[in-house]
Amino acid sequence: MKGFLLFIFAAGSIWDFVTSLLGIIGIFGVTDWKPEHIPIYISAFIGSALILGLSGNAEEIWSKSGNDKYKILIPFHIIAIGFDAYTSFLGTSQNVLLKDSRTAFITIGFGEVWEMTTFEQKIALLFVTVLVTMSPIAFSTLRD
Repeated sequence: MKGFLLFIFAAGSIWDFVTSLLGIIGIFGVTDWKPEHIPIYISAFIGSALILGLSGNAEEIWSKSGNDKYKILIPFHIIAIGFDAYTSFLGTSQNVLLKDSRTAFITIGFGEVWEMTTFEQKIALLFVTVLVTMSPIAFSTLRD
């Protein structure tokens, strides 16, 4: 059972990384692939990796018995979780639910998603967002 859960949470962590990557690129206003956007792509990749790294090491960061030097990362992890949830919500909304794939990047905002979805879709989006956002945290907890 543990191996299966680790596999599922690893898959969720990959989707979490992808939605963060697309979200950061979209927030910077990039809507297409151009060589002049390479610094944005690199920044988005590193930012997404940092978010994944924080959540993927949540067990060590938040552990009462863990190393105190990691406690400095707690406020950054809290911010990363909020941003991660935001990009996951928008990424799932645009690319899966609304099937708005004019671009690979996230180009819609929270308000647009809220207006374009039914009550049931909002509930499903919020549920999936929570699961995707907590996947690397759960992976971190189960891994040890």
